[in-house]
Amino acid sequence: MKGRWLTQISLIGSLLLFSAQAAYALPTTPPLASTTLSSAASAGGTTITVTSTTNIDVGDVLVLDQGVIGKEERVRVAGIAGTTITIAGASNGYKLQYSHNSGATVVEIDTVGLTNANPNTPATTYEHDPGDPDNFQGVMDPNFNNNLPVTSGPHGRYTTNTNGCGRCHQLHQAKSIRLIRFDTAAAQNPIYGVCTYCHSFNGQSTYDVKDGMIWDTNNGYRYATNGGGFERMLVVEGPAQVATVVKVSAKHRVNEQATINTDGSISYVKFNAPGGYQETNGHVELRCSSCHQPHGTSNSRLLVTRIQTADTSGNPIWRDTSTSGTKVVIKVNNPFSDEKTEYNEEIATFCGACHYDYLSSNASQKSGYYMPNYYRHKMKMGPNSGLNDINTNDGTFGYNSSKLVLPLASIGNDGTSTGAANTVICLTCHYAHGTFVQVTGIKTYDQIQLNSNTNLNTVNGYESPKNLRMDNRGVCQNCHNRTKSTVKPVLVQVLDPAQDGSKEYGQTGSLLPGKAVSPTANTILIRFDQYMWRDKTDPTGVAGSVENTGHYKVTDMTASQNISVTSATLQPDGRTVLLTLGSSLTPGNQIKVELQAIGATNIKDLNFNEVNPADTNNIVTFTK
Repeated sequence: MKGRWLTQISLIGSLLLFSAQAAYALPTTPPLASTTLSSAASAGGTTITVTSTTNIDVGDVLVLDQGVIGKEERVRVAGIAGTTITIAGASNGYKLQYSHNSGATVVEIDTVGLTNANPNTPATTYEHDPGDPDNFQGVMDPNFNNNLPVTSGPHGRYTTNTNGCGRCHQLHQAKSIRLIRFDTAAAQNPIYGVCTYCHSFNGQSTYDVKDGMIWDTNNGYRYATNGGGFERMLVVEGPAQVATVVKVSAKHRVNEQATINTDGSISYVKFNAPGGYQETNGHVELRCSSCHQPHGTSNSRLLVTRIQTADTSGNPIWRDTSTSGTKVVIKVNNPFSDEKTEYNEEIATFCGACHYDYLSSNASQKSGYYMPNYYRHKMKMGPNSGLNDINTNDGTFGYNSSKLVLPLASIGNDGTSTGAANTVICLTCHYAHGTFVQVTGIKTYDQIQLNSNTNLNTVNGYESPKNLRMDNRGVCQNCHNRTKSTVKPVLVQVLDPAQDGSKEYGQTGSLLPGKAVSPTANTILIRFDQYMWRDKTDPTGVAGSVENTGHYKVTDMTASQNISVTSATLQPDGRTVLLTLGSSLTPGNQIKVELQAIGATNIKDLNFNEVNPADTNNIVTFTK
């Protein structure tokens, strides 16, 4: 196998910005294969036939592309017999998601570098210091109690015989400035173009930051990233037919039009970071490398360790995010797949390097370095701590831990849950890259100008979503649990899995007319109008939890047959549920989906309002 170069969701650094999660030991790169299909390949098939298998080996990852956007497909090679290739995962039921015409392009992805202690077991990665001799050669770090490899992919740990430089640079025939080996002329922003050359759906990385998506090369599934996307976001996870992307509604605008000057220098659009130093025409040249360093840093997301900004007089100053007391520690569970990222509370210090005034330690007094006369939400606080540090968790009014779905700082400075702060951080309420949520009907009160022409915080006179994790001010209610609405949740129009991501969530064109759709033979998607509750301890076994299959009844009305529901999975949008069935549905048959109680308990939303199964909105019939 030529290996896997699966780069990490984070991006970027001063020249070329990527990031990666792979224990990296660079071999000499073999030639990459490029061929075509010699005959058509049908959806559901487990083999493809190509004109040539030259340079194709078992374990390689191939992209099948017939020039139709959204119909590209990646497969891993499990076997080769002549010019017939068997795709990996066939023994576990994985098949081609799309049909591909004869003559479709088949290109190998260069994925050098991944080594897992046990390739069949999802790994967990911790941040490590690449300067540590125990880590430099990819050896396990004895300071962490784990047997897993350090992860960084091609970003760092270079040696004098490395081939890593050639991943991005070419010395004598480079196609872009900074000796970048590939052409970024089509990108309106050179650094964004460099990063997304790999960190996009057709790129060499499994982390697609354009679409906020991780592509699992083992089974073809697509999972949402922890940081969100810059152009689109995956809001429903699963195989290609199920995975659903929508347009982002707000983002860190790292892909604004840049200007390449006659001397070769690049001028990027400047912004003023809310809570930071302000200039008339903007202060920060926001780009991928503002936060990420492609050549390696001491954490798993390649976050830079020093950030330059200015004091109140405009004099340059540096803020350090790598020393004791400010060092960011990151733990990534199940990388390259349905991964979850955990942080220590110093990630708030990292964000606060630019948004400095928002790193408040007291909400009861005015604070601020640049704008000192404002009250601000306290950071690094326990979610059950009130403004005056009065703890409350009575389950009826105030913080309720069983309802909280927002992420907290969940690991300590040693990279483990021992000593974890479990405190509120910036990422509790905000995505790092972009968001899909909607903010409606709130007139703007925040008129901070990011530059002379741009106001990030307003859209058509209303507040923008500001990278929030929930619609409107749902993040406030999820923690504070104030006087709740008593309206019962109901099923509403389902998202269209086939949409191209040009529409925002819930907009016309993003929804199907009906309240259920069956994108594959044994799956059904439904969507509620409220954020739904899943029990954290036993999501599939507790009554009221949206993932308890006992709450769903599926009937083939044509065949007068009940269809078992084997799993119910709440999706990243918090409202869509993917039902997996025990048997395939018959095309053309009438299918009914009903909700039902378990005992006296029905499915609950995050306010603990229960659905009414007798409501006609919750009885859905559709044609397969």
